[in-house]
Order: sequence, then C-alpha cells, then structure tokens
Amino acid sequence: MVGRFDASTGPVEIDLTGIQGSENISRRHAELFFEGGAWKVRDLGSTNGVFVKRAGEAAYSPRLVEPATLHSGDELAFGNVIVVFEEG
Repeated sequence: MVGRFDASTGPVEIDLTGIQGSENISRRHAELFFEGGAWKVRDLGSTNGVFVKRAGEAAYSPRLVEPATLHSGDELAFGNVIVVFEEG
C-alpha cells in the first residue's frame, strides 16, 4: 500500500508523508503487488492518479484504470510524487 499516514486509517507500507508533493497523495493511493511472476501497480481510486513512464520512454502513460506490470527503471507518478521502481 502506497499513501499517507492518517490517524483514522492507520499506517501504510510505503508512507509518502513529508515528501515534497505528498499533499496530493491519497491516504490509500495505490497498491504494489506481485502476481503471476511480475510486480504490478494499481490505483486505489486516488484523487490525483497513478501514471507509469517506461524506462527509456519520454512520456507517462494515461492515468491507470487497470493494473500495470512494472519493470526495473520504470518511473511511477503518484499524483506529482515521482519514484523509480527497481526490482531486486
């Protein structure tokens, strides 16, 4: 679970609280999960969306509406917070 800590919902596994831009992160923004031998990301109905930019590509995908498979070097945008996915 990726998001922000909130006293009413409790902690999340990947807490983006305090990172610049975290005010645009939902409490329960996205989920990273391992399925069928691959890591995937899914938007959990966040306000500002989840976007993926594949390693070596110039542009982000449209807002995710279904889970996307991830590869090392892919950039993930949770709202306007950008992280790089590295497997291993």
